Amino acid sequence: MAHQFGTSNQMDAFNFANTLMVCVTNIFGSAIVTVFVPFLTRVKNRDDRKVLNSYINMMGIIVLMLLGAYSIGSFVYLRMMAANPNTFWAIMISLSFILGIGQYIRFFSNFQTSMLQVTGKFSMIKIAAISSTVFSLAGLIYFHNRLSITLAAIIITISYLIEYVVLRISNQEKKYRHQWVLDIKNDRTKELFRLTVPIVLNSTIYQISLMIPNVIARSFGVGVVSMSVYANQILNIMQTLIILNLLSVLYPELVTVFQNKTIEAAKIKLGYYINLTNLIVIPMMFGAIVLGQSLIAILFQRGNFTPTDTNNVWKFLIFGSLSLPLIVYKEFYYRVFYSQSDTKTPVKISITSIVIQMIFLIGGIHVIGIWALMASPLVATIVAAIYARERLIKKIGKLVDDGRQLFFSLVNSSIMAFVITLIQPNLHGNRIIKLLVLIAIGIVVYGVLVWICQRKYFLSEIGGQND
Repeated sequence: MAHQFGTSNQMDAFNFANTLMVCVTNIFGSAIVTVFVPFLTRVKNRDDRKVLNSYINMMGIIVLMLLGAYSIGSFVYLRMMAANPNTFWAIMISLSFILGIGQYIRFFSNFQTSMLQVTGKFSMIKIAAISSTVFSLAGLIYFHNRLSITLAAIIITISYLIEYVVLRISNQEKKYRHQWVLDIKNDRTKELFRLTVPIVLNSTIYQISLMIPNVIARSFGVGVVSMSVYANQILNIMQTLIILNLLSVLYPELVTVFQNKTIEAAKIKLGYYINLTNLIVIPMMFGAIVLGQSLIAILFQRGNFTPTDTNNVWKFLIFGSLSLPLIVYKEFYYRVFYSQSDTKTPVKISITSIVIQMIFLIGGIHVIGIWALMASPLVATIVAAIYARERLIKKIGKLVDDGRQLFFSLVNSSIMAFVITLIQPNLHGNRIIKLLVLIAIGIVVYGVLVWICQRKYFLSEIGGQND
């Protein structure tokens, strides 16, 4: 799609519509991990299944009502503007109807995915994802010479349907099979929704914070929305592969420690996990900065996506990369609050950080222009990480940090980036091979430095307590 549409008005409309529909469904989708999955592990009998399906169906109705309200409002807007139409908004609204259907299907796919995770059928989840991806890729390639932005949206929506069908067929466990039941008077169903409310509130604030920059980005002209989205796609890959996966592995252990060990032991473990995660994330941040242009060129630079677009996307990527280590701190601090059944404090922190982000963004565009748009997510992350840390200290006391490990990670990553920068101009040939060679060199250099400076700390099971 980057090849076909580049950073055009059509691609802006597609990205805006897709982000909007993802935000609408994610408002409630965020509760699946924190509320729905824990309940899944306790499902045993028919009454449990009734509560399970009631929750799924009621959530589906609420999301459908949100999408319906948006559709009605959009239809009224288009009717009102029929005499003097705005091409961008008209395309965006028409695409959002199509992509909204796809995101609604994905909303139910998330429930099916959770059920398969609980039953250990991880391979079927991957098969469903691969089936969806292969279909969308094949469709986009097949219609390449006559691909319109609307047809692209239809192909992607159908791919989401294929993913859901494969997941549904794979989920043959009787106690997890989705049925139409709506027992909203059940006390346990009500309890699930009571747990869902603060999560949804927090997610709503976060999703709004994602949309406002897109609205402002549009004011800077054609292509800026797409540039931001292209950079975020790369950042989301890094966050999903590294940060979220590590959090999913380490979070259960962190909960156990905070619930069963002394608070001092728990704080040591928290510091260890943060340093362990940033051991990977910090060099990844430096790598994204020094190799970002090469990566963007390989992923997107062809057809209507020009070298100028690559450079502009890279600028967005730099600011996004700088926020990654801070996201690690913020996410771990949030999970400590969650482990102690405190879902309100993260909401307050999110509200504060987003308000400051919006003030910075709205005020900054008049002073530093588009740089304010690039930097605003970083500002929000800085505020959230600092505020979360302060609130956590008030709750559990002074945290146990080892600043030496952060210093070593920063210095080692800087040396790695310097070596890559020196070697990069001297490498020629295929750009994919060149990128892979530079990544390999970076890994070797960083690995040697970590072995020299940090191995004792990270080989210690409890993060340096025995040093």
